[in-house]
Amino acid sequence: MLDGKLLALTPLSSTHNVEVRHATTGKVLRQFPTGRFYCDSLAFSPDGKVLAGAGVHGLALWTVGSEKGPRWLNDNREVPDRGVRERGLIFLRGGHVLACGCSDGFVHFWDSDTGKPVGGLATEYLRLAVRDLALSPDGQLLACIGQPQQPDQKPRVQVWELASGRKVQTIKVPGKPFTSLAFAPDSVTLTVADQDGVIRLWNVFSGKETGKLTGHDGAVTCLAYSPDGKTLASGGADTTVLLWDVRKFLSSPAPLDADARRLASLWEGLAKQEPEDAHEAAWALAGAGDRAVEFLRGRLQPQAAPTKERLRQLIADLDAKGPATRRKAVRELARLGESAVPALRNALEGNVTLDAKRAIGALLEGIKPWSDDPDVVRDLRALSVLERIGSPAALKLLESLAGGEPAVRLTREAKAACEHRRRMAKQ
Repeated sequence: MLDGKLLALTPLSSTHNVEVRHATTGKVLRQFPTGRFYCDSLAFSPDGKVLAGAGVHGLALWTVGSEKGPRWLNDNREVPDRGVRERGLIFLRGGHVLACGCSDGFVHFWDSDTGKPVGGLATEYLRLAVRDLALSPDGQLLACIGQPQQPDQKPRVQVWELASGRKVQTIKVPGKPFTSLAFAPDSVTLTVADQDGVIRLWNVFSGKETGKLTGHDGAVTCLAYSPDGKTLASGGADTTVLLWDVRKFLSSPAPLDADARRLASLWEGLAKQEPEDAHEAAWALAGAGDRAVEFLRGRLQPQAAPTKERLRQLIADLDAKGPATRRKAVRELARLGESAVPALRNALEGNVTLDAKRAIGALLEGIKPWSDDPDVVRDLRALSVLERIGSPAALKLLESLAGGEPAVRLTREAKAACEHRRRMAKQ
């Protein structure tokens, strides 16, 4: 759990119960019976109210404060030999989307509120089993370990940008399979360990190795950073925990004295399709400090919810006679994204034509945890710039954006950024 007060585990026993314990005292606070369902992975939601578990029998959610049994998102209890195993589990920032790595070579995403799948990202080779996931502290990047299932395949780590759903980097290293990974607090440096006990640090945007650490006798089984990012802890199969000073390996933006024209150029750069190109602009903007904050204040506004009347009209236009009107309605509803979902689901339950149902179904299927709209992607990237700057002015703008419509992703991401900065200030 993010505040470090709770610990979830599945003891090696015949009961396979999931236990929630007090992290300091070890006292068992709650037990969730699972029958023969064994959890390979567990993850708390950011607010600590929901616990997710994944394993060969599927994906389940428990409400931490309730005695009720699990709510199944992907129930395979009757077909445990289906050949797909859920491994690696993490909630995205905002808490309502759950990412789950699987042996089918995909990272699948689920809406934990509705229990419905909301898309997936494929590894480079689908026969690579996803066995671990890591989310960057700014919530912008997701990394996974792709473990070979065929003798001719090599282990690799793949990184995606969650704003756009585009691949950022594939890291391949000769040697034994990877065992653990973690992002540094700079959200740019990814740390990867392997069965030989080697720990490597990579800049995910340049693809360059920035550091290499050795000291374990055997596999490294877990990695964790201190809140200030200065120290890396690694646990190994040799029963040791080693602490590393990693300050020289981490990155920070160089100060930039940018005029209005330069800032405008960097703003355009944030909308570039390739994440690596956009990162260069974001990194430079962060170096401009409060000058960049003042510039972004004029371009980022709290998002308002579409009115019920507007949503009703757009949904009605899906069945309009003119094809241009129908196409415009589809474009606008797609742009509204998650904020249009409740109205679209309600419309499906009402009296709509078959053509409108097909259009609504396609829209709902197309709403993912990422966006194809360059303006939306740019705004989300700008949030990471503000979080990286971290000045009082930057936090004030983030708080303003967090006051928008709760169903809009920009609002949720801004709120998560504010909460992350508050936690960092307390530690």
